[in-house]
Amino acid sequence: MNDSSREAFIIVGKLVLLATVAAAVLALVYVPTQTQIELNREQARVAALEDVVPQAHEFEPVEGDPVNDEREVLYYRALDEDGNLIGYAFFGTRMGYSGTVEVAAGIDPELNELIKVKIVSQSETPGLGDRIKDDEFLRQFEGLEVDNLALTRDTGEVDSITGATVSSRAVVEALNLKIDEIKETM
Repeated sequence: MNDSSREAFIIVGKLVLLATVAAAVLALVYVPTQTQIELNREQARVAALEDVVPQAHEFEPVEGDPVNDEREVLYYRALDEDGNLIGYAFFGTRMGYSGTVEVAAGIDPELNELIKVKIVSQSETPGLGDRIKDDEFLRQFEGLEVDNLALTRDTGEVDSITGATVSSRAVVEALNLKIDEIKETM
């Protein structure tokens, strides 16, 4: 083996050793970090429920049919301190322009009027589609009757964000689809 081959072999060996050490460190950090990420995600979901039905004292999950031995939470019954039903809370998702938009919403017990809507996660275009999370956009859902839950261009009462119709429509569709799903299960 000549000197240049030996040098190349040493360089490749060092790179393999470095990659192995980096992979091991990543694996050691990943497991505890993933647990914390899941815990943070669950805490954010609970906070979103409390935000969209602020009068609720407790949220009782309503689960669907088991899938792969796990039950999916379809929605939550929002209960006051005495255990009386004061509304429902739910999460809905829909594809926006740049990615999935996840919303949380509260609705009255008759499923006729929205209480409040909040954007849980989104990856829409900064400064344009991500304005769906702004209070100015979200306030128009408060007290909105479900029958009017559509964009104004679709004969509804929700003004879309200029230049971000796809993102605005994703919020409205996520809400409508989930409300329809809840109605079907009752």
